[in-house]
Amino acid sequence: MKITVETPKGSFVKYRFKDGRFTPELTSPFPTLFNYGFVEGTEGSDGMPQDCIIIGGRISQGEKLNLEPLGVVYFTDDGKEDNKSVFSVGGDIKLLDKISLHVFFVCYTIFKTLHYLAKEHRIARCWYGGVNFTEGRLSL
Repeated sequence: MKITVETPKGSFVKYRFKDGRFTPELTSPFPTLFNYGFVEGTEGSDGMPQDCIIIGGRISQGEKLNLEPLGVVYFTDDGKEDNKSVFSVGGDIKLLDKISLHVFFVCYTIFKTLHYLAKEHRIARCWYGGVNFTEGRLSL
């Protein structure tokens, strides 16, 4: 699958590719532990291209990669399904990667809930439902 990196690993600002350019979407109190992007030519349930996470070293914004999906992070943002496909530059997922994804999304869920409360003065339904990997793709 062809994927494009929107937010490099270590960034505090989450970007969205819209109208031919990368625009800041959200500032986080903690850096992302992975590269974040989208799968080209797809549409997620939120009407935007399918979100994805790319495990590996920091990758520059706008870089395009051809990788196979290894799993999915189940996530609900403001009551809408917003799952993320998981890819790895190395072709496999380490146990530490899985733990990092879990810790990040537990914290991210709390942050997103507080973000909606502070910015929009309402309680949003944000939920993290875990990570599932294709059989045989998780390695120690």
